[in-house]
Parts: sequence; structure tokens; C-alpha cells
Amino acid sequence: MNSYLESSELPGKLAQPDPKPKVPTTMNAIVLKSCSIIFVALVGLGCAGSGRDQNWIAGETVTSASVDSSPDDRVPSSTSIPGSATALTAVPIPAGTLDGRPIAPFFIAETEITWDQYLALVTEADDADAAEGIDGYARPSKPYISMDRGFGQQERPVISISARGAEAYAAWLNARTGPAWRLPTADEWRYTAALSLGSTANALSQHAWHAGNANGKTAPVGTSRPDALGLYDVLGNAAEWCTDGEGGYVLAGGSYRDPAATLGTLPLVEPSPTWNASDPQIPKSTWWLADAGFTGLRLVHE
Repeated sequence: MNSYLESSELPGKLAQPDPKPKVPTTMNAIVLKSCSIIFVALVGLGCAGSGRDQNWIAGETVTSASVDSSPDDRVPSSTSIPGSATALTAVPIPAGTLDGRPIAPFFIAETEITWDQYLALVTEADDADAAEGIDGYARPSKPYISMDRGFGQQERPVISISARGAEAYAAWLNARTGPAWRLPTADEWRYTAALSLGSTANALSQHAWHAGNANGKTAPVGTSRPDALGLYDVLGNAAEWCTDGEGGYVLAGGSYRDPAATLGTLPLVEPSPTWNASDPQIPKSTWWLADAGFTGLRLVHE
């Protein structure tokens, strides 16, 4: 499969699991627990299939996420972001398995990346120190229009960014801080979601910003209730870029625009060229998506 950065002809597809996890109540001395999710994957309307495993794209499969029995005594990490008023806190996720595949332990940011944090990259002075370790062409340009859709910025999740823009932020953060930040893989995201969804459908509105409670816009991060792992907005608010293991990208978790029932199915969506159709620039921006005011990111590190 071609990556979104290499092709403008990728079809959009929707994978919709139905989670029913059992969630561990603590991150320390976790004993063996299993979280099962039913993934019902539906091909997007009118879209053709790709070469990806069709059990993942279409059909029905039972996905099982299990946590290793060994204790996990790691504590959350905190990383200061140059040019931002807020630090990036990451929560440890224990090792385990997803569909029988091993998942190594990692840390995942407790919130989605905010405008304040992302614009630190966009507006940073282009001096030798700032550019250290970064390709001079890998710095996102300032958007030609307001990409926040009038919702506001500061502590709201950054939106309208492409997968390339998300990767550029991780590369910049790596060059400017200590941890090796990156986008999560789709498996890491699904594994985290299986462990973190400690709320019933009736309580979803306390944990996620969706079409029924978001008033048509994103909300500042950390203003919903945290989930069982201490994470905010794993579902809703901004959809989150993940790598798909085949050189491409998918969005996970849904956004403020999606009904609560849709969020509960954990959609995984491939990017579409329609997300930047109205960009009048020639060539179109590779950093910003003029018609995708729902794409955001959350980072992980080892």
C-alpha cells in the first residue's frame, strides 16, 4: 500500500470494532488481565479494497488484548517543550499481547498535542541550534488560513494537520528533547484503547468529546474525565494519527464531529485526498489539511 505522503489516490476506509474491555485498575504490580474487543470492520462507502489483510479491513474478528503478569513499576515521564508553556506528560503502558502479537512496553502522552505545543515548532526561530538534527525542509510552514476552524488554540488539540505534519513534530521534539518521540502504531493505539476504555456507553460523555456534547468544536485537553490509565480523550476531541505498519497512516479514535455510538466502535480511517481538496495553493500543502478539521496527534516513546 502506498503511503499518504506518496499518493493522493488512497481510498478512505473505516474499521469499526466494538470494544468490551475489562480494565486494570492500577498500573503498578498489574496481574494478568484480559481485555477483549469485537472489531467489526466496515469498508468505507463506495471505496475499493486495498492489499491490506481483509480480516482487518472488512469482516469480523475478535481482538484480544492481554497484559503481561510481570509488575510494571515505571512512573509517568514529563518532557519540557521549548517554546511552550506546558510540558508533555506520558503514562507507562505495560507489555502485553494484541491478537497474540507481542506489544512491547511504551509510554503514551496523557493528552493530545495542543496548539500551544505544536506551534512551538512552527514559530521557532530558524537558527542553527533549533535546526540541529532536522532536515531544513521538514519544518511545517505557517498555514495560509486559520486551521483551528475558529475554535481557538492554546490548550485545544491541534487539528487540520497531515500525517507528514505529525511526523515532523515528533522529529522536532526528538531533536529538542530527550525521549525518542514518535507516532503510535495502530496496534499500540488499539492495545492502549482496549486497556483504557473503563467507561460504559452511558458514561462515555464524561470521557470523550463527541457530536452530542462538544457543541461542534474541540475542547481544551484534560477537561474530560481521565480513563482507567489516566489518559484523556482517547476517544473523541481530535482523531489521532497512527502508523499502519505498511508505510502508511490511519486515524484512530474519532473526533468531536462523530456520534458517541461511532466513537464506541473505535474507527480506524485511512486518509483521503478530499481532506485537502479546497486548498488553492499549487502545489497543495503537505503539512495542513484544509478540509480535515479533525486530524490531530498523540505521541509515544519507548
